[in-house]
Amino acid sequence: INHISNNKYKDMKRVLTVYWQYTKGIRTSAFLTILLFTAALLFREILRPYVLRDLVDGLTTHANDRDFIWHQVVLFAVMHIAAQICFRSGEFINSLFESNHMRNLRNLAFEHMTKHSLAFFANNHAGALVTRQKRFVNSAEVLFEELVGSTLSMTVQVIGVSIVMLFVSPPMVIGVLVWVGCYILNAIFMGRKRLALDYNEAEQESRVTGDFADVMGNISILKTFGTTKREKNFFSGTVNKHYSALQRALHFANTQNAMQGIFSSIIHIGGIIAAVSLWFNNQMSTGNVILITIYAGSLSSSLWDFGKTIRKFSRAIADAEEMVEIIDTPPSIVDAPGALERISLSPEQATIDFKNVSFAYNSSAQIFNNFNLSIPAGQKVAIIGSTGAGKTTLVSLLLRVIDVQKGSIHIGPYNIKTDVTQDGFKSCISSVSQNIDLYNRSIKDNIGYGNPNATLDEIRAAAKKAFID
Repeated sequence: INHISNNKYKDMKRVLTVYWQYTKGIRTSAFLTILLFTAALLFREILRPYVLRDLVDGLTTHANDRDFIWHQVVLFAVMHIAAQICFRSGEFINSLFESNHMRNLRNLAFEHMTKHSLAFFANNHAGALVTRQKRFVNSAEVLFEELVGSTLSMTVQVIGVSIVMLFVSPPMVIGVLVWVGCYILNAIFMGRKRLALDYNEAEQESRVTGDFADVMGNISILKTFGTTKREKNFFSGTVNKHYSALQRALHFANTQNAMQGIFSSIIHIGGIIAAVSLWFNNQMSTGNVILITIYAGSLSSSLWDFGKTIRKFSRAIADAEEMVEIIDTPPSIVDAPGALERISLSPEQATIDFKNVSFAYNSSAQIFNNFNLSIPAGQKVAIIGSTGAGKTTLVSLLLRVIDVQKGSIHIGPYNIKTDVTQDGFKSCISSVSQNIDLYNRSIKDNIGYGNPNATLDEIRAAAKKAFID
């Protein structure tokens, strides 16, 4: 697990780097959100209990000084209102930041996925890819909310409580800081152990999603061959692997919860016992006892939430890593620098030339070796051969579904690999396969997909020629 954790720690840094890169242009709103939430926490968790302390001491020692008491009541109300204003303002700005960040990440995922070749999509289930994209975006939201939530709350409270306690009971500050340090180190240590388990669980869950999407997307095969029982057994095996991974992660989380519960109880109960002991010895006022009780309770709750944040952080990183891996994987087919985004070919120019083309799927499957073929413009050519002869490979090379390893392919005067981009080249050709691929859009949109400027009459004419009018 230690070896896995170290590797995944590097992956975690990469995930956070990607998220940070795509906050460009909206970082001001993120920093302003943190600033407002910090102010709100100071008002609510640090200053408001401090004012309450003075109010309690005023009621017990200055009962006749009504001006002092009402002054403390007004201060308490001001702190409460100020905290509410800062929280609500922070939430408003945070919603702007998160919505913009999520938009950027969705566009990033779409851009990088669509750059990959068809071979990539043949090896990755569409359902699993959609799930990865969704987790990637949602994880960013979880991470930032935990940052401005429990992590920020814990930081503000530890610092704020320590400063206040220096004036109330300096010896208690050392105990609080030592205890908090031990708690955080334990949470981080356990979090690193949990990270490996969460990665494994997320990977197994993706496989469940992928296998389910695979069967649903090819349900006609199951119905044709009557393999319901076989596919059920296969899917159950995948689900059981995910179940085992999930159980390991949950058992570890329960152990982690138990340890953090003990730590939280120590500071909460210990703080109250220490304060009451000092009160019995006339070394602490009633107001300070209440102050320490409030601080101990809120600090205990905050650190408990931080422990949960470590677990959420671990799972969010695990969920995002699969998409970041896709982002970091270079596409197998790329456009050449300076390639034209659009070309124009007349029917008379549309010759097809394979020049000394070589291609092999592996060292033992050489399909073409210095292959040459020239098809004049306007010709109708049938490619005939036995299974495995290379018919599909020939068309795939022509359409740049795969790239030649040696030689070149030309359409008219253009080398399809170096002279024109993939989208620019494919906008000039048409291909009709045996498979039917349709977007979940209107019939009009699907028929006119190759020509976004097609008129309704042109679309109707095309439908009539295809006998689907």
